[in-house]
Amino acid sequence: MNKVTAIIFIISITTFFSCRKEIDKYQRPDWLKGKLYSQIESTPDLDSFTVCLKISGFDSIINSSGSFTVFAPDNEAFIEYFSKNPLFKRVSDIPKKELTDLVKYHIVQNAWTENQLQQLDIYGWIDPKDPNNDQPRGYKRQTLMYEQNKKYWVKDIKGLATIVDSTQSNDYRTVFSSSRKYVPIFFDAFMKSAEIEAPDYEYYFNKSYEPGNIYFAGAQVISQEIFAENGIVYQVDKVVEPLLNGEELLSSSQSGNSYSDYLSLLHYFGTFTYNSSETQKLPGYADGLVVDLLYDLHYPNLVFDVQSELTGPGVTSSIYTIRYQYGLVAPTNDALQKLYDDVVTSKSGYPHWGSASVLPDNVKLIIVGSHMSLDPVYPANINKGFVNGEKDIVLLDPSSVIQKSYGSNCTFIGVKQAIIPRAFSSVTGPVYLRPGFSVFRQAMEYTNILSAVKKKNANYSFFVVPDDVISLDSSLIVLTINERQFSLQSYSQSELKMIKRTTNDLTIQLLNQVGTRIPTGIPKKEFIPNLNGNFIVYESDKNLVSGGTSSKFGYLGDSMIEIHPTVLAEPTDNGKCYSVNGWFSFPQSDLYSTLQGYLVFFNLLKKAGLVDQVFYKLNFISPGEFYTVIVPSDSALQSINTNALTTAELAQLLKYHFIKGSLIFTDGSAISGNYETLRIDETSTLYNSKYSTLNIRPGIDKIDILDQNDSILYSIKESDNLTNLMTAVDIDNNPSTVNFVINAVVHKINTVLLKK
Repeated sequence: MNKVTAIIFIISITTFFSCRKEIDKYQRPDWLKGKLYSQIESTPDLDSFTVCLKISGFDSIINSSGSFTVFAPDNEAFIEYFSKNPLFKRVSDIPKKELTDLVKYHIVQNAWTENQLQQLDIYGWIDPKDPNNDQPRGYKRQTLMYEQNKKYWVKDIKGLATIVDSTQSNDYRTVFSSSRKYVPIFFDAFMKSAEIEAPDYEYYFNKSYEPGNIYFAGAQVISQEIFAENGIVYQVDKVVEPLLNGEELLSSSQSGNSYSDYLSLLHYFGTFTYNSSETQKLPGYADGLVVDLLYDLHYPNLVFDVQSELTGPGVTSSIYTIRYQYGLVAPTNDALQKLYDDVVTSKSGYPHWGSASVLPDNVKLIIVGSHMSLDPVYPANINKGFVNGEKDIVLLDPSSVIQKSYGSNCTFIGVKQAIIPRAFSSVTGPVYLRPGFSVFRQAMEYTNILSAVKKKNANYSFFVVPDDVISLDSSLIVLTINERQFSLQSYSQSELKMIKRTTNDLTIQLLNQVGTRIPTGIPKKEFIPNLNGNFIVYESDKNLVSGGTSSKFGYLGDSMIEIHPTVLAEPTDNGKCYSVNGWFSFPQSDLYSTLQGYLVFFNLLKKAGLVDQVFYKLNFISPGEFYTVIVPSDSALQSINTNALTTAELAQLLKYHFIKGSLIFTDGSAISGNYETLRIDETSTLYNSKYSTLNIRPGIDKIDILDQNDSILYSIKESDNLTNLMTAVDIDNNPSTVNFVINAVVHKINTVLLKK
């Protein structure tokens, strides 16, 4: 018995017997007929359920020890039950096991008053004064129904016991059933706290929800508490058949629709762990007899254990189950096959996987996870979208729904149209669907960058490196640990040895391959921001792409290569995917070092006191800020008499060439307007600093500097080695790792900008 259950039990018993002590002072009340069965037997309109208790043997069980709450269907409920089950005309027609399960499901562990049913969460009784425990989110209760340990047929696949069909099996595993069934109990306060409405309840139970009532799954409580010596009885208006868990629902079929293929795909990810303590409790084990070993079954890579009655973050503890419920959207076999044919395999018309049987684990995992959810899925989620196990927001077509059930551990929606994962429909699609990008795909899995690259409403340019290129330059090598574990290394061209790749530095390398917009092909050179804070440079006339410096062969190589992108043909909804023949290289020279190359300008900066030569930095710029620097040529600076200027005047002149807060390139991507420089304007006051501005009009292959009348003062023309020189700063505080990102761009001009 866990902590919460124990507390509830003690409170219930204490409350009951304190009330009973008061009653005993006078006389036994007429309504108290004894223990639970006696009370039920004597209650009008519960005759049919009384027979159920007798046949199942629970008449004596609930009339002896223990404390229970019985939700007893009245006679009208059984009449309705028999009308929907024509094979049964009376209670005695129901098979013994089925009847026993029915009885056990209507009996909840411990005695619960009407108030207590509506005052619980995973931390115990709710407290209106405690913001962390002031809502009755604990709506499920443990019944007496307990499924037997289940046998799974397995086959050894690459060292792992994998669940398969019995016809393919060479062994089996018996899985320990760790929990009884739970039943949901709906009431107003829970509905409000869970932000669900009457139609959400009605969607699954086909029963009207009327505020002010309590509902035992699909049955309404139609009586006040009926107290007995060892518990409480409620009359309900419907016979509630035990709710099935996700696996049981997938194993069933409705109107000829089967979910067996999805279940097989899901089963593939089951992991068995030997349970020695429960095995040792088996009859005969202590005597040395041969017994079936018991195992625990979990799905660590999936949203939840589809077969488990326990839910929540701690699947080995029942404490969370009262609150948590999952969601499962199951595609029929036909729907799953259509996903394979239309999207996943070569039948789609693209060079995708040959068949569903050869899909790698990470592709299978995405398909399974895309149909699961951490939260129950209600009608409002179907229309507005819900988050699935792949963190995609999914909208379901209501016309696709062919089955809906409220399960014991999840809501279940059967669909005739499978969910297409965003990993397949976004720019990452070719990586996951083409066999030729297996190494890049595993690198994405290793770094977990998928969620960033498949983002909706983006316009990414994704430059991916195919396996044949990677195998040639050894820039990434996959070391397989087992079927579902691997590590990544690179062959260092500079050190001539294998280098183990960390998640951090490989993440940087991959994010540097993702531009935040698609090249237009209009400017001669286009500067596209990437997800790591650098810029991808696309030269349209050469169909050449780089990171702003010459690309190099392999990892940390020194031989130069040219990278020419090829658009991959798959339709993608958030940009374009390109195949490239190498990885991008990016600038690592900082602004201080870059400006040292402009000797006259740098010397004037030193003369003006703007350079810290001890720490090799410019002492007037801020870390983390962007700058566009317009550097006058030596001849332009020598044409004016800088010696006549005071130190302060010289500093003002030089600072006028530093635009802060923006990176302005010659591709026309920046907007036109007045940009603040670092020069302090004459209109500044002691309390309000203002900065002089430059009137800038970026254009295609040029940047125009305008006067106050928008006339051109100077036009910076795009030119190799003179414009768009990017500088970088290392933003990684760890001295053993680096992450250079662009913080400034430098343009050289043949004039000096003077404030007028």
